[in-house]
Amino acid sequence: MHTAYRVIPSSFSIQQSQYFTLSTDEAYLAFTTAHQIKPCSIDLPYRAKAHWIGPETSKRVVIFLHGGCYVYGANVQFEFFHTLFTTSKVSAAAVILSYTLIPEARYPTQLQQVASLLKYLLSTGKAPSDIIIGGDSAGGHLALSLISHILHPHPSAPPVKLSTPLLGLALISPWVEFGTSAPSYTRNKYKDVVTTDYLEPWSEVFLNSAPRDEYNTPLCASTEWWTKLRDVTQAALITSGAEECFADDIEAFAEKFKSALPTAEVLTFQGEAHDQPFVDLQTHAKKESESMQVLKSWLVAKLEGGM
Repeated sequence: MHTAYRVIPSSFSIQQSQYFTLSTDEAYLAFTTAHQIKPCSIDLPYRAKAHWIGPETSKRVVIFLHGGCYVYGANVQFEFFHTLFTTSKVSAAAVILSYTLIPEARYPTQLQQVASLLKYLLSTGKAPSDIIIGGDSAGGHLALSLISHILHPHPSAPPVKLSTPLLGLALISPWVEFGTSAPSYTRNKYKDVVTTDYLEPWSEVFLNSAPRDEYNTPLCASTEWWTKLRDVTQAALITSGAEECFADDIEAFAEKFKSALPTAEVLTFQGEAHDQPFVDLQTHAKKESESMQVLKSWLVAKLEGGM
């Protein structure tokens, strides 16, 4: 199965890959139709949308940013939160950003869109201390772009000011470095679901010749960049798989990040590949991964009790 994930995307152009998959908006409509749920969406600036899972009046909210190399839309993330809220009975909602994919839009459009979503929620009366930001893979990258923007406002994105720190930040296999020179790319070349064959060209399309900086390459941010992190989030969870290509980059990033937020939980799961929780959902894995169990427990604990 991992071989298929590596080979198939490399065989098609970005446009061809998108032709054969649902967009985030299409996936949300299919999800709500299947569950007989009334769709509830938000129109945002910069031609973005966001879709609710659970009541929009909920006190506590997870802003979730899906992965997919900025090429693929959200899919199993809708089902994940629906099942999480149903089985745990936690009183909360998730809002999934339908950011514009490449090549239609490139950096920093997606940062502008997620900043607009957070500003919108704050404008409706949601407290930062009731909001979790989460993301898997490219979504984790976008989440970190947003955190950097809150700490050091990006000149191209709408400013976001927090009255209190966010409830939490959850990063699942975040894409923290577009370069592919880390030893784990060689070590896990035939173990992981991702490959440099498409990571490199797709990241170049995303950057659109923009220079590397702290907003688009979290790993290149210094320890000092994150100094005021405790003013932005109360807690953080960073997970990775020991058998993923991103492993070494995530470890190096997490070391700097944790120096600014000592309470951050950084976990590497043996025998797991990139974005294991959501890849398992896509492949209908029979056994739940350890990282999935940890992610669900962490989210529920934060949404039910905060700190």
